Amino acid sequence: MKPIHVTGLGLWAPGFPTLAAWREGVADDAVVKPKCKLVDARLKRGSSRFANMLGEVVEQAVRAAELDVSTIPTFYGSSLGEIETMVTLLRMLYEEEGKLSPNRFKNSVH
Repeated sequence: MKPIHVTGLGLWAPGFPTLAAWREGVADDAVVKPKCKLVDARLKRGSSRFANMLGEVVEQAVRAAELDVSTIPTFYGSSLGEIETMVTLLRMLYEEEGKLSPNRFKNSVH
C-alpha cells in the first residue's frame, strides 16, 4: 500500500473564507458564499452551496500545496450526499405528487 500525504488544506464556512480566518476566530458577516473560482460561472450558478464550498476548499488546498489541480488525482466522497437537497427532494415527493426538480436531482445521490 502506498502512503498518502496531505500537502495542503482548505476551509470555507459562512463568515470564514479561509483556514487562516477560521483560526483567528473572528467571523466576517460579508462572507456568505464561497468564491469557488475553480468552477466555470455558468456551472456554478446551477450548483449547490455544498458543491461550491467543495470547489473553494479544493482550490485553497491545491494552492497551499503549490500544485496544479489539473495534474493531481483527487477523490471526493460523502457518506450521506447533500442532506439539504435530499430533504428537499423527499418533501417534493410527499407534497408535490412526486414531481421532482431536475436541477435539484442532479446534485443528489438519492
